[in-house]
Amino acid sequence: MLFELDHGVLDRFLISPVSRAALIAGHLGHQVITVMVQAMVVLVLAVAVGAHLPGGFPGVLVMLVAATLIVLSIGSLSMAFALVIRRPQSLTATIQFILLPLVFMSSAFMVQRLAAGWITSVARFNPIDWAVQAGRTALAANADWGLVFSRLGWLCVLAVVCAAVTVQSFRAYQRSL
Repeated sequence: MLFELDHGVLDRFLISPVSRAALIAGHLGHQVITVMVQAMVVLVLAVAVGAHLPGGFPGVLVMLVAATLIVLSIGSLSMAFALVIRRPQSLTATIQFILLPLVFMSSAFMVQRLAAGWITSVARFNPIDWAVQAGRTALAANADWGLVFSRLGWLCVLAVVCAAVTVQSFRAYQRSL
């Protein structure tokens, strides 16, 4: 998005009859495809080295849906920030300032019962943790589908809210021209 902003590509798209939603969806679609390819490579490698996925295909599907929803959310926010900030260094710093703590305060790297109490409290409201819990639980032998669907539901709500923020940022960018 920043490359398109810097080189005037986005401005040219805005004067063409291209749907504004398609401009946003195209970027998000690219990010989703990239993450799906990465997830499939990790899954194939995991199975190749002996990982067992007792949740089977439904568990893998849930994991991919959770990854898609978190990518849509983070990708939307990244685009919104890019449209507002418009500087690569500031955008990278802002995204990393948000993402790194979210990742490290989730159960992605450490079981929550081993973490400090305040980290466990923060993780309840952490969308990265929601995605990790949904995927990990769905891949387990005795999946708690109530937990899985609640986490996926919250991720859907987050994706819709982030998309709305991106649309508003896009409109603000259009008005600024």
